[in-house]
Amino acid sequence: MIYELAIVARHDLNDKEVATYSSMVMEVAKANNGDILVEDNWGSMQFAQNTASGAKGGHYLYYIIKAGGGANLEFTRRLGINEDVMRHLIIKLGEDRDADKIVKGYKCPFSKKYQGSVLDDT
Repeated sequence: MIYELAIVARHDLNDKEVATYSSMVMEVAKANNGDILVEDNWGSMQFAQNTASGAKGGHYLYYIIKAGGGANLEFTRRLGINEDVMRHLIIKLGEDRDADKIVKGYKCPFSKKYQGSVLDDT
């Protein structure tokens, strides 16, 4: 299955701490016979409204992952016990056979890594 994983972490994380999320996602995906198809760091952004705890913003990370369903349980477990993670979301995007179509369709105005689609040659 193809899933998207979005993580909102504390905004004051440094680059090394942010890199630990990428390695964790890769580790869990590999353990579940999967792979990361898209890895995108959207950076820190302010929230429209402060959270109840007073946080004014967060660091956004986005992944499209090809993995078995067991990966979702492990992502939920690891992200749920991490105090730096404010929110996370996992959504099923489609079947393995649709991976190229899903990746090609990924476009995001917040992306710093991809200008347009991931697989565009232009």
